Amino acid sequence: MSVEFRQHVVITCNVEGGGRRPRWCAQYFLLFKHISMLSPGWRRELLQRGVISQLIEFSIGGGDYATPKDKAENNSGFGIRILEHNMIYLLQTFSILFRSCNGPFLSERDISAKFPNPPTLIGKGGEEFVMTDRDCRSLLDKNFLGRMLRENVDLVSIKEIAMHACYEDRKSTKLWVMVFKESFTGLSTDSYKTWFKLLNSLLEVRDTLVNWRLDLSLMTCLQLVESHQRKKELTDAIMGYLMRLSDVNELAKVWLLRHKEPLNKVLSSAGYRVG
Repeated sequence: MSVEFRQHVVITCNVEGGGRRPRWCAQYFLLFKHISMLSPGWRRELLQRGVISQLIEFSIGGGDYATPKDKAENNSGFGIRILEHNMIYLLQTFSILFRSCNGPFLSERDISAKFPNPPTLIGKGGEEFVMTDRDCRSLLDKNFLGRMLRENVDLVSIKEIAMHACYEDRKSTKLWVMVFKESFTGLSTDSYKTWFKLLNSLLEVRDTLVNWRLDLSLMTCLQLVESHQRKKELTDAIMGYLMRLSDVNELAKVWLLRHKEPLNKVLSSAGYRVG
């Protein structure tokens, strides 16, 4: 795909489309999804052009694509607006492009370490499939990721991105757990299930960090209960999640037994009777 063609698509959608009209955006994002699925060569071209950050800016009305109305909204204190109902194709495109690249994405690469390719990798990866720094920062931004999860736009694509990002990458794992922790307290009870699914996807990653990642994730759950003791629904949801997790995850079961004392202490402080 030539630079001229890509620029033509952007200009046509942004200008002739009347400022990201829903119909134009759906077609626009779907176009990039289909392009990313064509072949490794097309995915490499899109990655080299840094389209992820450009599409994110386009979707939220930021950067070079901000209209006067966007700028007014961004300065109003209400935050940037996202075309939620059109973000599914966009996240699917991001997942395809992101999973064409090898990590780590946020942690420094250990040249001496030899790890198998992540099971989420599309194709063979390699040095020719590399995200630009700007793309990486835009996609792995906690505000962007948190909003996508809160809107429950496309959980499948988000889980794919999360699992791929966290493979052998401590900083990426910390980022996703931070997104979980900072967003969870503001959720309605109906949304808890979605966020537990995200946490489950992180715990499904099988690499050398599996025990460390489990400890970080479950300790974060205990910290949420400890710091929000008056929110009974939150405590009930998290404790129920931990119990269900221990039934299907042997490592989690061992972790809970090993941390029985601090767990009981947290529950007692929250007003639960501990036998």
